[in-house]
Amino acid sequence: MSLLKENLRTASVLTGLHKEGSPDAGTTEGTLQARLEAVSFQNGGTDSQIAETIRDKFTLACLQTLEAIHASVHKEVVGSSDQKTIDTLIQIIIFWGIYPRLEHNVGLPLAQRSRYATHIAEVSAACTGNSQAFLNRIALRLITILNMDVHGIVSNMIATRYMPDIYAALLQVAYSPNADSQHSQEAVRAYEKIFGRLDSPSSLRALLTLLNWYPPQWLRIQCTRYLAQILMRQDGVQAVFECLLPADLSHGALDTLQLQHVARLVSAVPAQAPSADGYYAVICPQLLTTMKDASKDSVAFHAAVFIAAFMINKNPKLCKPYILNPLIAPLLSFYQEEALDGAVAFVDVHGRRIIQQDNDIELAITHALNFLEGAHLSQSALAGFTSIIPPIYYVYDFATQSKSGVRSLAFEVLRQFFERASAEDSVLALRQIIVGLPQMRTATLAAGDHGGVMFVEAAADDISRIRVNADRLLLLLKQIASETLMGEFFLSLLQIQTSTEHSEWGDNGFTKVLVMQLILAIMSTYGENIVKRPEQLLLFAKNMLQNGENEAISMGLALLTAIFSDADPAFLNANRAHVDDVLTILQVLTSQGESEIQRMARDVRAMLITGATSWDQVDDQPAKQKAAETFEEALKELQDDLLPVRAHGMHVLRTMIHERDQILELHLQKVVSLFLEQICNEDSFIYLNAIKGLSSLADVYPAETLSTITSRYSDDSVDIDYRLRIGEGLLQTIQRCGEVFHNYSSSILPAILRVLLDERRELRSSAQSLLACIAEVSPFSLLPVIHQVWDYVKHSLILEKSVETRRGAMMIIVFLIRGLGPRLFETVAMDVIKSMRTQIQITAENDEDELTRGHAKVALTDLETIVRSMLG
Repeated sequence: MSLLKENLRTASVLTGLHKEGSPDAGTTEGTLQARLEAVSFQNGGTDSQIAETIRDKFTLACLQTLEAIHASVHKEVVGSSDQKTIDTLIQIIIFWGIYPRLEHNVGLPLAQRSRYATHIAEVSAACTGNSQAFLNRIALRLITILNMDVHGIVSNMIATRYMPDIYAALLQVAYSPNADSQHSQEAVRAYEKIFGRLDSPSSLRALLTLLNWYPPQWLRIQCTRYLAQILMRQDGVQAVFECLLPADLSHGALDTLQLQHVARLVSAVPAQAPSADGYYAVICPQLLTTMKDASKDSVAFHAAVFIAAFMINKNPKLCKPYILNPLIAPLLSFYQEEALDGAVAFVDVHGRRIIQQDNDIELAITHALNFLEGAHLSQSALAGFTSIIPPIYYVYDFATQSKSGVRSLAFEVLRQFFERASAEDSVLALRQIIVGLPQMRTATLAAGDHGGVMFVEAAADDISRIRVNADRLLLLLKQIASETLMGEFFLSLLQIQTSTEHSEWGDNGFTKVLVMQLILAIMSTYGENIVKRPEQLLLFAKNMLQNGENEAISMGLALLTAIFSDADPAFLNANRAHVDDVLTILQVLTSQGESEIQRMARDVRAMLITGATSWDQVDDQPAKQKAAETFEEALKELQDDLLPVRAHGMHVLRTMIHERDQILELHLQKVVSLFLEQICNEDSFIYLNAIKGLSSLADVYPAETLSTITSRYSDDSVDIDYRLRIGEGLLQTIQRCGEVFHNYSSSILPAILRVLLDERRELRSSAQSLLACIAEVSPFSLLPVIHQVWDYVKHSLILEKSVETRRGAMMIIVFLIRGLGPRLFETVAMDVIKSMRTQIQITAENDEDELTRGHAKVALTDLETIVRSMLG
């Protein structure tokens, strides 16, 4: 019989898998002793001193047999039954040698493993005084097997199935606060050695497994530290993809929540990284390599694009040099006037040196499109594309004329950018196209060898300088079909036309003609529909009058005539300063320039002066005096003993609030104090009107009044009934604010969160009602404080004895889930959702109150509906 066969037979006897029957003495200890005697195990050596129980000796016998099998395998083939014997041997070593000695929440719980693990744990012995020494020896000897031959059958079983167990043992001996210093250094060296040898995915899986079971703080710190080291390896990102994402897209699109989890893991800068810049310098090239080399239909490609966009959104300034710029570098070379020194000098058929080949340009445009299509980019991230839009436009324009295949690709990038970017960034890109680049010395365009468009050096004269065709540019904007973009572009053109900064024009008269051509073409195509913001047109008309050229002045006077002919007095009052400037400019024009311009200036000035008289009549002193008298009369009525008179005074003040009366605005804080005082009144007729008044103040003057109102609501020294009435006023305000509540959430939420913790049930119920209302009408306002809200709800459901409080807490979650809907999984962290799901399930099954259980079941149903809708 070969040595391997003999060792496998010994293993079969020890594990109880021997076909001829295993020795059994009736009890666990007797059975183990009988098996040890059957294999003639001799308990000698240094390890015998720390093996104090029969189970420790049995574990050492199994380990010794495993080492013998590993040493005798060589190249022999091991059958499936023998592999099962070896696996059982390893399990005995792990479950009896390691797990009984691990601290609480260190390692994967045996209950989560196989039935055999659960069975063997039930007969596991308690740890002895030498438990840590024994644990250290078991782990070190298993590590020795791995270090001898990582690719052997025994070491492969250990590496693929039991690395979390070995890592847990070594990390506990090395770093636990209860660790024995005698063994800790040895464990650290052993861990570092195997961590360096083992492949990144295996180590990553092991560490993530240890982190999944609420480990103690010391273990979490060490696992996180070693995870960071894996990420900073050259294959770190690929290891994360392999461990946390599916192998392919055979089951449909990638789960967004999965991608967000991976993105947060990769983008978080570890504490031990030298700097954020240094960390990104390691991570970003790995993402770039994946995006360039992986198939567009692969999981790795989609994940790399998503994570890169996530990182750019999170820190655009830091990520742009490492991610965006390398991908679009060929397009940025358009801004070069000459080929770089030292570059290989290729020339086109006209003898011009090639700056960028057409296939590289097409690849860069493809990368840009992949980003725009496959990622949710923020506005700040989209702004990073502004610099490449002009080169892409010129490539598109050239391809349109040359029928190049890159045309559709370039158009799609332009469409995606102009549809998603802010108006400011879109207009900036268009200004660069028509004004900026034609004034610069850039590359020029030529047909490439691969059917695309390439960048070549421009000729020394101006003949080769790039030009913009107005008709083709407008056709592109029409195809994009964005009225907002067209309107903003038109206003920008007017600003360029009337600009007094001659440097923007340079000496290029063509650009000046182009801008005027575009203005006339847009006006001809869109007519009055393009004029939707009169206040901006007023500013541009003012600039036209200062331009000094008759054509611009005539256009400005025509615009002013159109604006002022039927202008709303409120609009004119709001822009009174600009109107006064225009009157001054018109006074000068009435005595200078051509007679036609003088006549037009006199007509417009007369129109303005006539209108100004009517404005003054509206806003004259008698009107102010009347408003002051009304205000004083309302204040007197508030002091009257008759309740209807006092209610009328509050009604008058509320009317002045809604009209934004200037006299009332001068005494705003006094009005706030008056309504707060009236809330104390015992008569419901008065305090209900006071609540309406406070609600009106919060609606119209939120910035000036909300802090005062909410401070009273959270003031512990104030009477409880008074605070509850203020809560009613805040409730009305929240309901009327609706989705725009987030603009004022920073003034209201802190007070509500403080009142939630009040000892008095009535105040807690008031705060719960406010939170539930916010969750219903503006759920996204709660996202910045979602952890605080959920912690309160969770502890209320677990610890609160008051039925009303538990009901209110459950309703907050019901409204929050319904309010967020499918966005729940995009906006709330996965650990919060998991905790939420678990606690709701517990409440639905175990809460004493039937109504609370019913609310919990409703929440579970809503969660399941959201998940089903996302899965399709």
